[in-house]
Amino acid sequence: MIILKKIGLTLFVVLLLVSIFKDLTVGTIVRETETVQGASEKDNEEQPVEKKNKKADENTEKEQQKETNRYKVVSKKVAAGETVLSIVETINPDENSLLMKQIILDFETLNPGIDPHLIEPNKEYYFPAYKN
Repeated sequence: MIILKKIGLTLFVVLLLVSIFKDLTVGTIVRETETVQGASEKDNEEQPVEKKNKKADENTEKEQQKETNRYKVVSKKVAAGETVLSIVETINPDENSLLMKQIILDFETLNPGIDPHLIEPNKEYYFPAYKN
């Protein structure tokens, strides 16, 4: 009986070590999502840099116009301890379905060059007030 316990314990330890080794060397399979590039992106790559920049500026202007259809722009002076997310939540108390990523992107669009994680107290910033 004691021999069976020793064999069982030894077998368990060996299997545990093999599984740990396999996990550390092979790891877990992670499938990356493939991005499909359309023909328009390929066409843009072949164009001169000046035309790319002009098109990028036009796209940015169109995007900003589209973005303002989703929200109004509110200017607010930041108090100590406030964050972009806490301010947007106070401006939009009825909105429960706001995505943090979208809020950050909208803040960056309204305040170019400002890091949303490093806003300073007593400074004025623009925030999105989302339309229902």
